[in-house]
Amino acid sequence: MQLDSRKYGYKFDKNKFEFYCCKEEYPDLLDSESVYVTGTFNGWLSTGDSDWLMTRKNEKGKTVFVLEKNLENIMVPGNSGYPEFKFFGLSETSCHLLAEKIENDSRVHFGTMPVCVKRNAYGRQLGSFFTEETFGNLGKIPMTFIRAPYIESAREDVEVLSKVDGKIVAAKFKNQTALSFHPELNNDARLYEWWIKS
Repeated sequence: MQLDSRKYGYKFDKNKFEFYCCKEEYPDLLDSESVYVTGTFNGWLSTGDSDWLMTRKNEKGKTVFVLEKNLENIMVPGNSGYPEFKFFGLSETSCHLLAEKIENDSRVHFGTMPVCVKRNAYGRQLGSFFTEETFGNLGKIPMTFIRAPYIESAREDVEVLSKVDGKIVAAKFKNQTALSFHPELNNDARLYEWWIKS
């Protein structure tokens, strides 16, 4: 059986299950946000999980998001009927939200941190990557970058917390912390402990 994915948000055929959504149907979704699937099959996750991250594509001039899974990952034993699910977006990072200037974007959001940020600096979705690098006095921590920006320049009173390949990926200004990566996608809690205490 195959359903029209554009109407129902998914389709399945044989052993494959594909989630699908079109950005036009979600006018509040920011261009900077990554889109995830949450539902009965993954415990209604509310934070980013790379296993449930949808791939952004251009289809006939429209931005769409798709994610393909094996049917066995969706049809959870004990559940009856079709799985329940939703799509949700997470902003790529705090960097571009706080920056007072974004090099390749005329928009300014909060504009409360005196830094200049380059959006999608590592490329689109396929440029996403994982690394470990030193963060402040915590030593090396895991860092997952998804369509990530980096800080091109910062005022002298901004504390640089971390760099990757010479690019600033974490900084602190007064009571604000800006990150280029997604700490919620890793199991290391040291950054959160530092943030609570700082």
